[in-house]
Amino acid sequence: MNLLQQPYIAIRAYYDAVLLMFRTFMWLNFLVPLVLGIGMYFGGEVLMDNFKELDLSGLNEEDGSEFLLVGLQAILIYMMYHMNKYVVLTLMTPILTPLSERTEYHLTGNKYPLIFKYYVEDVVRAFKIILRNMLLQMVWMGVIYTITFIYGLPGWVNDTLYYLIAFYFYGFSFMDYANERRRISISDAIKFTRKNALVAFCLGGIYVGLYYIPYAGVVIAPILSVVAGTVAVHYIIDLSDNPYAVKEGESTEDYKRRENTEQVVEVEVETEEDSE
Repeated sequence: MNLLQQPYIAIRAYYDAVLLMFRTFMWLNFLVPLVLGIGMYFGGEVLMDNFKELDLSGLNEEDGSEFLLVGLQAILIYMMYHMNKYVVLTLMTPILTPLSERTEYHLTGNKYPLIFKYYVEDVVRAFKIILRNMLLQMVWMGVIYTITFIYGLPGWVNDTLYYLIAFYFYGFSFMDYANERRRISISDAIKFTRKNALVAFCLGGIYVGLYYIPYAGVVIAPILSVVAGTVAVHYIIDLSDNPYAVKEGESTEDYKRRENTEQVVEVEVETEEDSE
């Protein structure tokens, strides 16, 4: 796939995601970020008001816990106002994982039995990806803020670089929901996203852009973007060929037996390779 095709895939994925959501009842998922958005807005306001009332000059220099609490409160405020998109994604992960699975079903007919073990593994992996991306973004921004402070660069440089970095990491998170069910490792998922970096970048850019829709943005953006991320991965590799989906006529018990057999074979192969 050439670079010119990648932005087209991301844009088309969002367009098809809108059509898919309103052809099905998946639009009901918009209610979840609506509640979260309201809670985060008022929670951020309470934290900010409390922080403004703090008398920093009255802190006891010998009591490190007071400085720690002030620092933690400042970090929470920063996350509420500047990393809120990641906070929403993190809190919504238990909902977004099955939403992506439902999207794949509508696209391909693939079904995955509700096995608690696999559900927990997918949710934990999504948490890891989101937290990894959030921390990497904060590290990058810390480096950029330091450089711009030292060299006195204008503020728009910080803003531009912030969005360029954020777009990629947001898109990465959305695409990985589909990669979870492909059972590829996080390191392979990183390689996959780098190979399709413009798809991830454009998915993340549209996600951030949706937040600028007054009031509705925080409700629409996370749900629609996860659906679009799954659609985009399907366009890249065709998820209908996923061997980890339930095969035609296969029961849940048969699926579990097949999974256990394949895992044993994988362990044996790895053991043989290690011994060599």
